[in-house]
Amino acid sequence: MAEKAPKNRHLGPDYGKIFTDIIAFKFPERSEEFKARLNRDLSVFEVVSINNKLFGEKKSQQITLEHRYRAYDKQTILRILRFKRDQKLNNSQLARHYSISRNTIKRWSDIFGHLM
Repeated sequence: MAEKAPKNRHLGPDYGKIFTDIIAFKFPERSEEFKARLNRDLSVFEVVSINNKLFGEKKSQQITLEHRYRAYDKQTILRILRFKRDQKLNNSQLARHYSISRNTIKRWSDIFGHLM
């Protein structure tokens, strides 16, 4: 019988393990730099930050193509909407800041606005 995954663990990629393996194979000299950050669950923002530190910033054309395939979980959406509220931004300003469509921001506000 197959073992069940722990109930408190979300289903999805284990970015800590992924980055640990990448660092071990490609950047072994930088393992101490990232060791403390990789021993816990990573938010979407931390994953992007670590990826940029390892591989450098990307060209704007490559970023545009990657934006099409982004997916956000509820926790990240609420964090983005809290940022909007705290910084007193409108939908256009927030969309520019995170490179997200204004329509997406509006839809998130309609769906999750009552949770704020």
